[in-house]
Amino acid sequence: MLEVMHGLRPGEFPGTFDAFLERVHPDDREAVRRAFLNAVDEGSLDLEYRIVCPDGTMRWLECHGRVVRGREGLERRMIGVCADITERKEEEESLAILAEIAVIFAPPLDVKACLASLAKLLVPRLADYCEVCVLDDDNRFVPVVWRGRPGSKGRPVEGLCPPHLRSSHPVARVVRTARPLLYADIDHGASDDAPRSQSRLLRALARAGYRSAIVAPLVAGGRAMGAITVATNGSGRSYGPRQLALLQELGRRVGLALDNARLYSELQRAIEAKDEFLGLISHELRTPITAIYGGARMLRSRGERLGAENRDRILADIEQESERLFRMVENLLALARLELGQTPEMEPVMVDRVAARLLSAYSERFPGRGFELRVEGESRPAAAQTVYLEQVLRNLLNNALRYSPPDSPVEILVKYREEEEEVEVHVLDRGPGVPEEELERIFERFYRSETSSGGKAGGGIGLTVCKRLVEAQSGRIWAQPREGGGLDVAFTFPIWHEDEE
Repeated sequence: MLEVMHGLRPGEFPGTFDAFLERVHPDDREAVRRAFLNAVDEGSLDLEYRIVCPDGTMRWLECHGRVVRGREGLERRMIGVCADITERKEEEESLAILAEIAVIFAPPLDVKACLASLAKLLVPRLADYCEVCVLDDDNRFVPVVWRGRPGSKGRPVEGLCPPHLRSSHPVARVVRTARPLLYADIDHGASDDAPRSQSRLLRALARAGYRSAIVAPLVAGGRAMGAITVATNGSGRSYGPRQLALLQELGRRVGLALDNARLYSELQRAIEAKDEFLGLISHELRTPITAIYGGARMLRSRGERLGAENRDRILADIEQESERLFRMVENLLALARLELGQTPEMEPVMVDRVAARLLSAYSERFPGRGFELRVEGESRPAAAQTVYLEQVLRNLLNNALRYSPPDSPVEILVKYREEEEEVEVHVLDRGPGVPEEELERIFERFYRSETSSGGKAGGGIGLTVCKRLVEAQSGRIWAQPREGGGLDVAFTFPIWHEDEE
């Protein structure tokens, strides 16, 4: 029975103490040797230790024995019992790790320090390697901490952290679906039969020498926070359903702690922005309302005495201010929805078709202006929401029209970047541009450049709305000077991928 417990065939064990010690885990070997020598003097043995089976798996054993002596008092042999307690030890270790997690993530919370402590806890108790990546405000993954076994001189495993939430990378899919992944046995040939998105991850782990891995999501209340990846290098252990359940529960608890930290930070920012928001918006709403109200009163009281040209000018002002008011309310509602945590429902969207349809409508509304659309690369659907994409493009087009000379065209360039798995969109104008030092600030709430606004009307929230809408769809947005003069505002959306089953 002991041979079976050690993973040996009957009769394979030679029966010597040295042969027995060879089966003991190297980290426990010296303690086991001393315990057996002490048992000779004390007459009994009570011991827990690890063994390594021929297939490389590690097991925990519990032994109780008694030394039998002869008539002359010499030791003759030891008799006793030995039991496999692997499941009990794994359960004890799981409970201990979860208890320490509660201490590590107790408030006040320093996210990076807590995640570093988490990695230090898991390596080497549960893993030989641990890496945590979290989502930033742009729904892009950021590797926060990684840790190998103490004394190792290795580097982070390349390719474990995906670029963004909508990527086809298996770690991104784990976060999107809140379902963990178990790779119980990794070898250099394991990636041959795996889907392409998973084969790259498996090859990276195999090249780094890891033979078993788990990827678990960090989620809280249905909100994706990031992922934790643990791996073993085959040193006597591999992962199975029990470790998978532990990592899933650990990810849930860590995700809840990170979400609490996020909510506290957002509350502080909301309190700071409230007074500024109310003051500015009350002023910006008053301006178009006053123009609409005044124009309507004038048409009603003096309409018959006004000439046709004056009436047309007043009606044009009313129409223009009404449209401005509509856009402002539309942007404010979009901001409000995003602030309340409402995330867009992603769908496959052909960006070039949406841009073409929008430019056609603008050409009819502004017959004296020129509009151009250029497309580079093979068209692929983007992961986006059509309504929000149109709102972003309308805000950028309205800005370009407002600041560009009347005789200069406004352009949209759509680039399909296959290697980066992104659709890149540029809205280009020939206006005064924005100073280099202000390019980052133009996306801040209520910010308006004094050097380039030129007294134009606007509440300073259009570009903020664009930034928030793009980031809510796992994209990024930036602005840069355009060669030859003007401004180039660009944003990206990830290419649409169907989740693999």
